[in-house]
Amino acid sequence: MVDKWFAEGGNLKGALLDVANGVLYLASDDSKYVSGLNLIIGGGYTTTNVALTEAYNKLFLSNDQQ
Repeated sequence: MVDKWFAEGGNLKGALLDVANGVLYLASDDSKYVSGLNLIIGGGYTTTNVALTEAYNKLFLSNDQQ
């Protein structure tokens, strides 16, 4: 259900290589000063779709974190 929801809404289609590059960055020395980061690899969809962010918060965050 959630996979279909994300797939239908995105304009920018990503690939496995996009995620792999994010992982490689986090594993490299270039990210040595990065801490506490949520690295969202989503083509900017979550920053432009307020409804998606609200739905995500309801699904995945407990009430005390909202």
